[in-house]
Amino acid sequence: MAFTLGTMGSLESQGAFHLRVEGDLVFNNVSFYYPTNPDVSVLNRMSIHIA
Repeated sequence: MAFTLGTMGSLESQGAFHLRVEGDLVFNNVSFYYPTNPDVSVLNRMSIHIA
């Protein structure tokens, strides 16, 4: 199952909340850069599996 992360407002304006999640969290081949500096890669094909 895939999820897309969107932009969230600040937690202070939304109130605090707790979330219980079960299962593994897996990111495969993730790359990221800031739109203001697209020539500098912050993450370059990072993969992580949290069980």
